[in-house]
Amino acid sequence: MTATAAQVDESYGIRTSKAALPKAMKKVVLGATGVAGLVALASVLDLALGIPFQRQILMDVMFLVSAGIVMYMGWDSYKDLT
Repeated sequence: MTATAAQVDESYGIRTSKAALPKAMKKVVLGATGVAGLVALASVLDLALGIPFQRQILMDVMFLVSAGIVMYMGWDSYKDLT
């Protein structure tokens, strides 16, 4: 006899609801988007002022492109969750 997911969750004392999962996913998506924004900000500061990475242009451009991709994916995922 196999146990269903609800039975397994109850056996460990974990109660999950369908409403709790999207809230947690929204927090993860917003957190990842926020971190990507911080990386983009640090890269722009480095390109402009040489702070904090001593103006390594190739790395700054790669960080900006990566942050842009993550921010777009976060925005697109957030639209799907709402």
